[in-house]
Amino acid sequence: RFFFINRMNFITQFGITKKLVDPKRGNTIQFNLLEQFNIKIGGESHYINFIKENVMKDNDVYLVIGLKSQVDRKTNKIKYCMTATKNRFLNCIDTSVKECDNNKMEQSKLLHTMFKSAIKNLMDSSKRNPNFILFYRKGGNYLENLKIAIDEKEVLINVIKDLENMLKNKENKNVKIPFYYLCCNLKCDLKFFEYTDNIGNKVYTNPKSGLVIDENVTQKNKFEFFIQPQCVNQGTATPCHYQVMCTYNHSEDIIKLEQLEKITFYLCYYYFTWSGAIREPGTLKMAETALDFSSKCLNENNSLNYFFTTPIYV
Repeated sequence: RFFFINRMNFITQFGITKKLVDPKRGNTIQFNLLEQFNIKIGGESHYINFIKENVMKDNDVYLVIGLKSQVDRKTNKIKYCMTATKNRFLNCIDTSVKECDNNKMEQSKLLHTMFKSAIKNLMDSSKRNPNFILFYRKGGNYLENLKIAIDEKEVLINVIKDLENMLKNKENKNVKIPFYYLCCNLKCDLKFFEYTDNIGNKVYTNPKSGLVIDENVTQKNKFEFFIQPQCVNQGTATPCHYQVMCTYNHSEDIIKLEQLEKITFYLCYYYFTWSGAIREPGTLKMAETALDFSSKCLNENNSLNYFFTTPIYV
C-alpha cells in the first residue's frame, strides 16, 4: 500500500487472502469488495424508488451533498472532503478532497469552488439542472452548528443564486432551487428505548430501525429531528440528531418535515459497502471515510489538492 500510494501515486485497495477464503465471511467480504469497486469506477449501485414512496417529485433531479472538514494540527491547514450525487437516482457519486489555509477567506473560496464544481458535474452528467439541493454537514451541538453555518451558508447560497441567474438568462424564466443545509450530530446525549410490559416485568429494548422523533424533546421553533435508522442487537442504539440550520426558497408546499425525514432515512441505505442502514446519510459517511483515508494514506509531502471526479475513493 505504501509503495502504490506514496511512490506510484496510485490509490488502490487490498484484501487479505485469509479473510477472502474464510468459509463463514468470505462471500460477504467479496460481495462488499465488488460493491466498493463498482462505485469507485463510476458505476451505479442499488437505489430506492423515492417517487413511488411519494417523497420526491417525479422527474426532478435532486443533488445530495455530504461535507466533512478537518484541521491538520501539523500544518494548521484545513482539509475539506465533499461527496455529491450526479444522477437522479442518487447512486452515482463524485468525491473531491482539497485543503487550504485555516482562515475564513480561503475557506470561503475553496467551499465556493467545490460546491460549484459539484453542481456542474451533476448538470454535465444528467444534462439537467438540479431542482432541489440537500446539503448534509458533519456537525456537533447547536452552538457548534450555528458557528459552522454562519461561515458557510452565505457562500453556498451565493452559488445557488448565481446558478438561478444563469438559468434565468438562458431559459428566460424564473428558476427557484430549494436548498436545505443540515448539520448532523452523531454524538447526541439522548437515547430512546421501547417499553414493553411482559407479564408484570418492565422491559426496555432498542427501538426498531426507522425511529423518528421530531417533537416533545426537540426545541421549539427549531427545524430539527432525531433518526435512528440502524438495527442494533447489542448495546444501546444512539440516534443521529439533525438540525436544519439554513434554508433557501423554502416553503411547506415544496417539502414538509416528514418528507425530509423520509429522504434522510432512505439515504442511510446508500452506503454501498454495507448491506443495510448506517447511522448517517451515505454521502456524509463517504466524505468522512475519504477524508480519513486521504489524511492517513496520502504522502504528507505532496499537496492534498486532489480532485477525484470519478471514481470515488472510500
